[in-house]
Amino acid sequence: MSAGTDDSMGGSIDLGVPEEEHDWTILPMSKIDTVTVQRFNAAPKTNAFWLQFPGFATNPAARFLHEFESLASRMAWSKKERHKKLAEALAGEIDFHGDKSSGLVRWQRLCREVGVGSDPESITKCKKVLEAHFVNLYSLVDHRRNPEFPVVHFTSFKELRQDIHRTGTFPRQCAKRDRYMSGLLRRM
Repeated sequence: MSAGTDDSMGGSIDLGVPEEEHDWTILPMSKIDTVTVQRFNAAPKTNAFWLQFPGFATNPAARFLHEFESLASRMAWSKKERHKKLAEALAGEIDFHGDKSSGLVRWQRLCREVGVGSDPESITKCKKVLEAHFVNLYSLVDHRRNPEFPVVHFTSFKELRQDIHRTGTFPRQCAKRDRYMSGLLRRM
């Protein structure tokens, strides 16, 4: 038997719960003047770029390039359009997952993301330590989207360059959008 009530006009509210399991106070509908329904506007779990394509179900935990390539092939973008949309999507990712801190704190966080170890004591030391690390920036974006993806490190510039040939170059203007990320840029 479900908990419920009848009002004077014959309507009822069925709570769908057996009466003996819960102690409910049930009001007849005639005693209820208004019903307030609140809608919670939770923060989106993905950047606004992906929301422009309502038929595309993005997975915010997936690798960035995988999601982008799925969308690009679905939209049948030309090479030129792909390049433009890639920069747009990356800018959105960087803004969405970016860290709002600044100065030494932000440089130290980047060092931790990259896996440097202990926090360098100055901005100069952070930059110096990061120069010795070879990281494909797409790997950093993937890590920010989903921390379960580790930031991939390469032992040499040559290995990094080979990986960049596989993924494509990271648009320079996007790396510079996050001033700190640009500390990992390398000339090809």
